[in-house]
Amino acid sequence: WGGGLCVLLCLLFMFFTPRFLGHSMNNLKDIPFAVGYMLSIFYTVRLFDYYPYFRLRHVLGLVLGIALALGTRSGGLILYPMLCMYAGLFYILHYGWKNSCQIGKYSKEIGKILKMILIVVVCSYVLSILLWPFALKQPLNGVVYSLLKFTNYGIGLRTTFDGEQMMSNMLPWRYAPQYLCIGMPIVILIGFFLYGIYAAMRKKEFSLISFFLFFATVFPVFWVIYCHSNLYGGIRHLLFVMPPMVVLAGRFWSEMIIRSRRYLSLIVGGVMLGLLSLPIAHTLRNHPNEYVYFNEFVGGLKKTYGDYETDYYFNSLKASADWFREHILPTLPKDKKTLVATQAAEMLIYYFRHDPNIKVVYSRYYEKHSKDWDYAIWGNVYVNADQLKNQLFPPAGALYAPTVDGFPMSCVVKRDTKMELDGFRLEKEEKYDEAIEVFQRYLADHPNNEEAYSKLGKCYFLQGNYLKAKEALEQTLCLQSDLTEALYFLTMTYNKLNEYPLALQTVDRMLADNAFVAEYWYLKAVIYYEMQQYQNSITTLNHLLKLDPRNEKAHVLAGNIFRDNEDYQQAAKMYERAVQFNRNAYIALHWADVLVRMKAYGPAEEILKQVESIDGTLASLSKIRCRIYLQEKQLKEAEGVLNQWEKVQDDAEWFVLRAMYAHLKQEIEQREKMLELALKLDSNNMEALRMKTRFK
Repeated sequence: WGGGLCVLLCLLFMFFTPRFLGHSMNNLKDIPFAVGYMLSIFYTVRLFDYYPYFRLRHVLGLVLGIALALGTRSGGLILYPMLCMYAGLFYILHYGWKNSCQIGKYSKEIGKILKMILIVVVCSYVLSILLWPFALKQPLNGVVYSLLKFTNYGIGLRTTFDGEQMMSNMLPWRYAPQYLCIGMPIVILIGFFLYGIYAAMRKKEFSLISFFLFFATVFPVFWVIYCHSNLYGGIRHLLFVMPPMVVLAGRFWSEMIIRSRRYLSLIVGGVMLGLLSLPIAHTLRNHPNEYVYFNEFVGGLKKTYGDYETDYYFNSLKASADWFREHILPTLPKDKKTLVATQAAEMLIYYFRHDPNIKVVYSRYYEKHSKDWDYAIWGNVYVNADQLKNQLFPPAGALYAPTVDGFPMSCVVKRDTKMELDGFRLEKEEKYDEAIEVFQRYLADHPNNEEAYSKLGKCYFLQGNYLKAKEALEQTLCLQSDLTEALYFLTMTYNKLNEYPLALQTVDRMLADNAFVAEYWYLKAVIYYEMQQYQNSITTLNHLLKLDPRNEKAHVLAGNIFRDNEDYQQAAKMYERAVQFNRNAYIALHWADVLVRMKAYGPAEEILKQVESIDGTLASLSKIRCRIYLQEKQLKEAEGVLNQWEKVQDDAEWFVLRAMYAHLKQEIEQREKMLELALKLDSNNMEALRMKTRFK
């Protein structure tokens, strides 16, 4: 189509597209799919080059191309409608628009084209599923099911895009087009976009082939945006659109060189070679990690490090492992296992397969200090963007770090102490005082350890020391702004300290990171409940129940809201539904309590007897029985229960019940005192607040 110069330029452009070249050495699915995709496009065009005849080699090429693409990824199904589209457009252009509408006149020709399409579809489909057990089991709908499933892959993976860390199933629509625009060499981008203008201005240039290549490039990008597809790992899921993009760019530059006058032609060629030298230099400088590439439009890796995923295939771990084997391994004891931690255990197990004294330990990066290891080889994948930008990666103890353009992709780390392991063990054993002591000693020498600060904050919170918890957790977020555990406990800490705006800000940070976690929505609903913003709490619970319709905690909280607003009937429905999802005593007693307030004593007694048979010592049982006695004005029995639990001084509801008893006894001063104590413990206790208002 483009002639010899176009061929040469396309080969150079394709080879020096760093992301494609890098992937072609380690990506076992996306590159074969791209090959099958391009092969299919090529042979779709060739199939009609000798029309009305179809050559066998072109048919075989198309069948093999589609089979390779479809056998690799179910997205290869797109090639069937693309074949039909090309065939239809070819038919219209070949016979003319008016004549092509005369279906009866050209029925023989249409039949011949349809017959050929059918042969290609059947043969390629059968060939593609021969080594695909799932599809063989369901030959007609297995592939379609796979396509639907993976178009909206349900599992979100943490990724970094445009300076923000988020889950892959929450990415903005611009993810795919933006990644193509920053991940392709500018010589190709300029050629591709200017070719569009060139083809629009020069009518002869806008041909069926050019349209088909444009469609093959643009439509898949449009489709993943339209379907809100779950993409991750940079642009790897759309590597297959790069080859047709390169062909159009090659066509533009070759046309400009050939059609320009002599000296202008040299200038155009010089500009093109100058632009091409940029990805060539990157490739030569950074092999074998050249796929970590961002073009000059965004300032290269210097301006994008920490804002986008870099070595998401853990390619650089090979260099780190090789350095470890050369420099560290000879110094290690042969008769003792040395523990090496990593997030990519399968890779390291393979790299150290001939070294019996090495044991590879898997660990998430932000759980590394809770695991036992002597050395670690970490990739920079899933590392917080702020830590990457502020040179907190590699972490303390780093011995070696392979780089791309001077930025670390992975590292070898030696552990200088295992003191913090005792702290993590003690925290698990709920020995919080001892754990706090260990973490404080450790952090005096290791002030940049966000994991230790997070656990220290958690221990303080569980002790009820909320001010110390706040201090430790806020320090954690100074080191790692998105550490989930720290955000979670800091949200609850702010809530306990009645710092509700800060609590909402913190929980919203978690939801911005991952809006598919029901627990975060529940926590936000609790904050609104504590603020007595009941409508906001109900709205938040509705979000939660869309994610998890059987979430019993959501139904219990909704029941509490209706109970606090004296809508006992609706509250009973919520508690009853919660019991259906989770039959535990805590929820059942909520249900019994609200039934008692409705004076439905019969159903309430049945629930109480069932709970009593399991555990008759629960304080909530006594509270409910006391409430029954008070409502029925059985003061002697109520007094007996209250005396039994008189030592409990940290539960607002007992003080409310004592206030009710004092009111029935007409002990006004005692009633007011009990209400004050209830509100001191729980300033949002609606029953106490209502009693105070009514008695006034």
